[in-house]
Amino acid sequence: MSGGFFRGTTSEQDTRFSDKSKKMKKSLKFPPHFDRKVNMNLVKREVISIWIREQVISVIGFEDEVIVGMVENFLSSPDLDPKEMQIQLTGFLNTKTAKFVSELWQLLLSAMDNDGIPKEFIEKKKEELKAKKIEEERIFNEIRKRQEMIQQAQQAQQQLINAQNEMKYESNNNNNGHNNTSQPVGLQVYEPGQAARRTKRARQSKWDTDEPIKAKDYNNNDNNNSANDNNRNNDNNN
Repeated sequence: MSGGFFRGTTSEQDTRFSDKSKKMKKSLKFPPHFDRKVNMNLVKREVISIWIREQVISVIGFEDEVIVGMVENFLSSPDLDPKEMQIQLTGFLNTKTAKFVSELWQLLLSAMDNDGIPKEFIEKKKEELKAKKIEEERIFNEIRKRQEMIQQAQQAQQQLINAQNEMKYESNNNNNGHNNTSQPVGLQVYEPGQAARRTKRARQSKWDTDEPIKAKDYNNNDNNNSANDNNRNNDNNN
């Protein structure tokens, strides 16, 4: 067998399958969009190649370079025929071949109308970007909520510290007030009996200084009274 067969030969290149392919084309029912032609010059191959590889893995469960190479070889043919592609791939993809080729052809037709990229890919990319934006907003909001919670906790802690400091300040003021009431600043405290002795000495000192003054006052008053009496007597005699 030539290596070209594994690269995806068409029925025109290998006459052994020509008659069989013609019979299968007549017996199989193909979707209507297979009748539309595709111009690969209007399609971005790298975008389609990624889809082909992913779909092959999805269908058979692993990456198969032979199948991927066959599909790529079909797309490089100057005369693309989706019906022939489906017939050639049936032996590899079995019952999932029709769906695979139908979706591939729809993507190629869509790519020609959207600057080489299928509209489905564009919409998918938009959905991915939208989902990414929603996730980023969710993460941002979560971070902001956590920051707010941390800030609130810090504020509550600071308020507690302030309250404790205020209570200590009031307690110190109350203690100072009690001390001032019990013993005012500048007031001398005497031992028992000492105050009485000081009071007695003060009284004695007062009498010592006041008595002579009082006695002198009494003498002056007596002299004044005698003078007044003499004046009254003289008036009466006159």
